[in-house]
Amino acid sequence: MKKICLVMAVVLLFGLLTGCNQQPQDSGEGSHGVTLAEGETVQLDDGRIIFSDGYVYSSDQKILYGYSELEENRVEEDHDFVVPDSVEVIESEAFSNLDTLTMGRNVQQLSDRALADFHCTQLIWPEDGKLQTIGKGAFADMSGMDSITLPDTVTALGEDAFAGSFFTTIDLGSGIREVKSGTFRDCKNLTTVTFSADATVAADAFAGCDALTTILLRDADGNVTEHSLSILEELTEA
Repeated sequence: MKKICLVMAVVLLFGLLTGCNQQPQDSGEGSHGVTLAEGETVQLDDGRIIFSDGYVYSSDQKILYGYSELEENRVEEDHDFVVPDSVEVIESEAFSNLDTLTMGRNVQQLSDRALADFHCTQLIWPEDGKLQTIGKGAFADMSGMDSITLPDTVTALGEDAFAGSFFTTIDLGSGIREVKSGTFRDCKNLTTVTFSADATVAADAFAGCDALTTILLRDADGNVTEHSLSILEELTEA
């Protein structure tokens, strides 16, 4: 009888110990154990929706907020992502690490810091894209690419847009007429910048760009001429 009681006590104790070590089951929303099947969605408390691609969108899919923290397999390294054509706005720090990012053709706005702290080896703009506005610090501290050219459709570029990024060459396209404060601040690798000849330039737009050697100015006909840094004095805002 004593042996039976002893065995039962050991079994009971083992059950208690193993039960304490078990992790609670994921309840779905708000946990890290959500894995969505193709076409499946999860609605968050604030009305936003996680789609099966692992990204969080507004309910109408016009705003892309970024990669969901609820995804079980939250691995963004070395893969490609194509922004859906439904998206019109990309919010702050929507991405962290991708191989190739292809922008959706209906994206009209990159919000403040939309691609900040983002590592990407290729950024593709659609030929028929509608991007117009790029917010403050949108490309700040971005890495992984040597050069970037903005679409000609872009007409507004926020302050500190490329601050601290690792590009060596940057082309602002033909639509930008104002290079604002800190646009290229502390871009240590930057050697060449191209923008419109009739653009005005803030006095501190190139602060900390120690490697900068060449300014390329594009006229109304699309012709580009090379200038030394002294040209910035003529373009600088009063």
